Amino acid sequence: MLKKRKYFPNAPESMGKKYYVAQHHPKAADTNPGTENLPFKTISKAASVVDMYDTVIIGAGTYREQVPLVRHGHLYIPESLITFKAVPGTEVYLKGSDVFDTEWQAIGRGVYKAKLPKFLFEQGTYNPYELSGVIDEPGKVRPVKGERLQETLGQIYVDGEALEQSDSLQSVKNTPGSFVVSADGKEVFVH
Repeated sequence: MLKKRKYFPNAPESMGKKYYVAQHHPKAADTNPGTENLPFKTISKAASVVDMYDTVIIGAGTYREQVPLVRHGHLYIPESLITFKAVPGTEVYLKGSDVFDTEWQAIGRGVYKAKLPKFLFEQGTYNPYELSGVIDEPGKVRPVKGERLQETLGQIYVDGEALEQSDSLQSVKNTPGSFVVSADGKEVFVH
């Protein structure tokens, strides 16, 4: 059921609540009410409480999280849509990736290998490096057939640039800017 709200021309933001997210604010916490003085720390927390007509104002930073939208506005009432926007003059990045800080071991010809983080292998953890990237098999554990490996849902970035996923270690050795995930899904090789 739609909420009945008074319409003010050219002022759709005034019809809903404003929530604030500021990961670098000294008092930021997801237990806060999301006000300007007591902002949320994550965008996903704000997304869990917003409703139609609401606006989320996000402070500068890189937010590494998934943001599920549990509520939406009405398709035929554009001003009812939930708005997410950066604080004017700031840069906000929403990335579903984690920083991969590990020890890289050189194996020759510009190729390095590293173990994937242990948390990926905990029970119930989403590990994109073990899941098939084949469109017909989303979410299925990647089958290994011979020396050729199917692509995974995982992605590797180096200095902000996405590497191309290859299907074998030999291919990685011959292709700068590529990577492959080992057959057991526990190591990554990059060139």
